[in-house]
Amino acid sequence: MSTSVVGPQLRLHPSRAVPLYYSLALAIEEAIHERRIGIDDTLETVAVLHDRLNMAPGTVRRAFRHLEQRGIVERNSRSTFKVVAPPTSGSLGATTCKDLS
Repeated sequence: MSTSVVGPQLRLHPSRAVPLYYSLALAIEEAIHERRIGIDDTLETVAVLHDRLNMAPGTVRRAFRHLEQRGIVERNSRSTFKVVAPPTSGSLGATTCKDLS
């Protein structure tokens, strides 16, 4: 059975050189890597994270799309995403926009 992930467990990247959506994606990847979020866990919805983290809904959606494109999460329904794979080790070291490419 999958569980829902609590937003405050996420530690956003402190650098202003990293876009906010990417900072959220990195925080989710880090939580998966540290096993605070497990494979088959369902992430909180865009609406919940937007409210909890005080982020624009579009920023949260963009972070989820980024994780989906990387094969880390997949869409469960219109509003939920499930973790399906661990992140690759290289993505956790990004500190600037240049590192993103």
